[in-house]
Amino acid sequence: ARRKRLLLRSDQGVHCIAFSVDGKTLAISHGGTRLWDVASGKHIQSPLDSFPAHCVGFSADGKLVGTAAWWGARVWELQGHREVLSTPDSSFCLTFSPDGRTLATGGRDGTVSVWDIPSRTRVADLHGHTNWIWSLAFPPDGKTLASGGRDKTVRVWDLERARDSDQVPVKGNLWSAVGPGGNWRTPVAFSRADSTALLAAA
Repeated sequence: ARRKRLLLRSDQGVHCIAFSVDGKTLAISHGGTRLWDVASGKHIQSPLDSFPAHCVGFSADGKLVGTAAWWGARVWELQGHREVLSTPDSSFCLTFSPDGRTLATGGRDGTVSVWDIPSRTRVADLHGHTNWIWSLAFPPDGKTLASGGRDKTVRVWDLERARDSDQVPVKGNLWSAVGPGGNWRTPVAFSRADSTALLAAA
């Protein structure tokens, strides 16, 4: 198959990128966050916001797109771009639960926050990290949440009891990255087939 090349010119630099699950939409933060149609190579409507984001990601059902930035996290519907959630906390990373109803964010104060998207409310603050949170991941069953940070630990949180059930020390800091094929990956990731299989890369 012939590869498609999308050339983006920006004097502000590219901060982060993410493909939607179906690969049809690309989100790029370069100054502001803008959505691109992969097939045509053209941007979709106006930018979602006008500020650079640390992280951008899509929900698994492809209905939502979110950004994490110094001034908070924001979530929009992919169709129509209606904002459905805005958080006040400085955030470095975010991830959606498998059903797309919950958002987890992590910031520089070491707190992992869990948000219910339909009601736009914070349902839990998870404390345990002692430094910035760089990466987050839900397993397929959505019952737990993994977080990795600058304090060189990975924590696995029991969301029903809002506390960490396991802590794993690692060598080095955990950073988000873009994996092969353009799929959004993080250094903490669960196996899609097994909610108990966790990989942490440093």
